[in-house]
Amino acid sequence: MALALTTDGVGTKMLVADKMQDWSTVGIDCVAMNVNDLYVMNMEPVAFVDYIATDKLSVEKMAQIGIGLNEGARRANIDIVGGETASLRGLVTGLDLAGTCLGVQKKDKIIDGSRIQPGDKILGVPSTGVHSNGFLWPVRLLKNMQLTMIGSGMAGHLVRNFSYLPGFTMKALTWHLPAPYMACAISPVEGCSIF
Repeated sequence: MALALTTDGVGTKMLVADKMQDWSTVGIDCVAMNVNDLYVMNMEPVAFVDYIATDKLSVEKMAQIGIGLNEGARRANIDIVGGETASLRGLVTGLDLAGTCLGVQKKDKIIDGSRIQPGDKILGVPSTGVHSNGFLWPVRLLKNMQLTMIGSGMAGHLVRNFSYLPGFTMKALTWHLPAPYMACAISPVEGCSIF
């Protein structure tokens, strides 16, 4: 048997949670970012610990984060075996959430890339939306635009996560491009580029 550890956080999604005053999903995302890093190696996640750093403890924020962490652990079928909440006034501004996940697997079942050969096929899987590791560029892209987005599928996700931005509205139609790309395509704005 082999062990693997991953460490990841929610990054800039915390800024979105702060703007919306809703921290209920960042715990789910923190667990997901860690277990995803194990899944790509074919490791089975078994245990998780979290780390919260803040300049000021808030019972409401901690409760929402805890609910999200528990929901993320439930979805990933893992246990939260510990954690740390640090009040670091003067060192931290705001709130940061990270976690570490332990995974196990038989050595011969681990995917480490060593068997990749020329001619192998690459399989692309569509994303379900903008996630924790990709929040900085959509926020930058949308921050100062007076923008109406047209689309569906991700509509609810985007409204939940970007509705605090000035001028943000959304109309439901049908398309499958991620909304920030579509925004550039349907409403070109100076400085708007597709990454």
